[in-house]
Amino acid sequence: MKTFLVAAALAFPGVAPAEGNYGTVKGWDIDYDTDGPYCSLAGMFEGDTYISIALSGQGRGMTQTFVMADDDWRSIRDGQKIAVGISFDGEAAWDVSGTGMDLGEAGGFSVTVPAYSEDAGEFARDFKYSRSMTLHVDGREVDAFNLHGTAAAYEAMVDCQRRLIEASASADPFAASADPFAAGNDPFAR
Repeated sequence: MKTFLVAAALAFPGVAPAEGNYGTVKGWDIDYDTDGPYCSLAGMFEGDTYISIALSGQGRGMTQTFVMADDDWRSIRDGQKIAVGISFDGEAAWDVSGTGMDLGEAGGFSVTVPAYSEDAGEFARDFKYSRSMTLHVDGREVDAFNLHGTAAAYEAMVDCQRRLIEASASADPFAASADPFAAGNDPFAR
């Protein structure tokens, strides 16, 4: 089995409202926050399960965070160690060690790793190019999810992050010439 280790999972910025929506790609919301800078892709599934991946920071300090949350998981507490299996297209499961999040009306877990790590790259490839993802807890299947559109959504999230980083190099990231979301720079504008 593959192992996905937690480098740091103190908080996930995508749970709080983002500063803006970069667009929706194949049903996945792409959100951004210039303070991170971070961009995330997120989807809501049947049974109210929320799945998200986010890129935060820049350069070698960039992290990738994977989050799952559900209103049926209210027993999860902040900081609780969470061990699950995540398999893509029925292949061998990743052993995922995450940190619990108590979200009030829902519970969830997050896993944060350096974005340039081998694990992050392999997990991202599996997530992007698989048709389905299955969550396992204590060896039993808890739920399965259709990953339609994840490749396009992940690429849009990476593009969002690239644009935020480029804009942060400007003294004023919202100046007309540097704003990555200004008219003419919006990849979702028609």
